[in-house]
Amino acid sequence: MESKPVTLTPPARHAVETLEQPVVAVLPFKQLGAEPGSEHLVDDLIDGIIRRLDAASGLHVVARTASAEFKHQPRNLRHVAEHLGASLVVEGSVLSDRRQLRVNASLVRVANDRFVWADHFDRSVEDLSVIQDEIAEAIIHAVGP
Repeated sequence: MESKPVTLTPPARHAVETLEQPVVAVLPFKQLGAEPGSEHLVDDLIDGIIRRLDAASGLHVVARTASAEFKHQPRNLRHVAEHLGASLVVEGSVLSDRRQLRVNASLVRVANDRFVWADHFDRSVEDLSVIQDEIAEAIIHAVGP
């Protein structure tokens, strides 16, 4: 009996690729409040998260320049994910004053509009790199091996 090769349709092929190698897009976080200099702080936060996720084995991360166009726009996560070729999207917000940060972050599986992970972090501004590490590690853990 001769076996026939299996040919995947484009949607099925994308689903298989997504299961094997998740693609994550980290969207610009919303800046809450108008503290001078906080926009630069938010950009640094996102850059650090992207760098740490990109270093994770088996995880593909969309470049910041690709997701930056969604910085000041209303977002439809399915549209954004499709545009960026991502199956998972990280979004969040940052509220800061000169000393303290509150960062809300979530990871959404776009195919079913479900939160994979969500949390908030209250830290001093000096602990920005700690927050970046904690968010990236939580995302890596949530995505799995």
